[in-house]
Amino acid sequence: MRQQLTLILSIQVMIIMTGFGIVFPIMPKYLEHFNGTVFDLGVMSAMWAVSAFITSPIMGYLIDKIGAKYVIILNLVGFALVNFLFAFAQNVTHLIILRTIEGGISSGVMPAAITLVSFYSSEETRSRHIGYVSAGSSIGIIIGPVIGGVLLELYSFTAPFMFSGALGLLGAVFAILYVPNKKGDGIEEKSLLSISTFDKLPKPSYAFTLFLFVNLTSALSWMLIEPGFSFYIYNVLLLTPIDFAIFVSTYGLSLALFQILLGGLSDSYGRKPIIFIGLVLNGLFYILMIYSTNLIALVLSSIVAGVALGMMSPALNAWITESIEPENRGFVLGLTNSSIAFAQIIGPLIGSYYYDLYGSTVMISLFIVGSLISLIGALVVIPTKLKTQPLSTELIT
Repeated sequence: MRQQLTLILSIQVMIIMTGFGIVFPIMPKYLEHFNGTVFDLGVMSAMWAVSAFITSPIMGYLIDKIGAKYVIILNLVGFALVNFLFAFAQNVTHLIILRTIEGGISSGVMPAAITLVSFYSSEETRSRHIGYVSAGSSIGIIIGPVIGGVLLELYSFTAPFMFSGALGLLGAVFAILYVPNKKGDGIEEKSLLSISTFDKLPKPSYAFTLFLFVNLTSALSWMLIEPGFSFYIYNVLLLTPIDFAIFVSTYGLSLALFQILLGGLSDSYGRKPIIFIGLVLNGLFYILMIYSTNLIALVLSSIVAGVALGMMSPALNAWITESIEPENRGFVLGLTNSSIAFAQIIGPLIGSYYYDLYGSTVMISLFIVGSLISLIGALVVIPTKLKTQPLSTELIT
């Protein structure tokens, strides 16, 4: 089972990310169906993130308390139910409420998967195995938008959400049958917010704070752009949902491929230089987007983003898991997920506000700001010292 764990978790994450990917190119069109605006899409994204920000530490605590397997099952069933309800939404308010619920109920899947693979992997192979699990997520991003775009073209808005919900239930069944359980050893019966809980945070505290900042910048750079970008694709570049799906799927394919090919680089060359290079390349991606005015240019730019995150994400996750005691990984990974959620709160609100205020011309400025944020994150990495904790003896070989 230990040799199969990485493959099992990769498939598990792929299933839920396929469900997410299905609705990604659909949501802007669905919002327009109800006469929604770019700012409404920003509010939807922000409320999803507010909910995830609140629940991520709780999900992390539950991973340590009852086990990662049961958190994954809970999240997948909740995700499925929300998607079924999306199919019957009647107005923008319904969409915002459902997105809020979805953010809270699905925030524990990736922390649970990373917790499991980190517990059963060695320092020498951790980044590579995390890369494989992350590649499963990327494959879902590849498959999902294509399915969603085709279902929308052939049927209606209802079909993608029903299919996505069915995938969530399939993932829950898969988790029940094949995902092993692991919870924190000797977790204390104390309040989630007790002082002893904060003592579980990695030391030194400044290094952990810098990690959260780098995590936040990598997410914020895109979240400023994401709400307006959907409308920019359709209304300025005049692309179709299928074209959007091709762009997203190319990014996902690149990300999956380079997480597999490059995910282990930081095991050989160190976490810091790989994270730094990834952030610089991510900044380059946003500059290229300024000049991407057709599908081919967008596809080529998405490959650069895939290389950047394919290098950076496994190294970042390996960095943080190595600084956490094994029994505390769920809680701390949930907390780091909250730093991403914070970026997902403020980014869409700011980006969508300025898009509604200035129109599509603001996208150039947002691309430049996104690039600068990534480069600031890269500069922050340079002085950071990385420290690791003793590892579990239960390893994947």
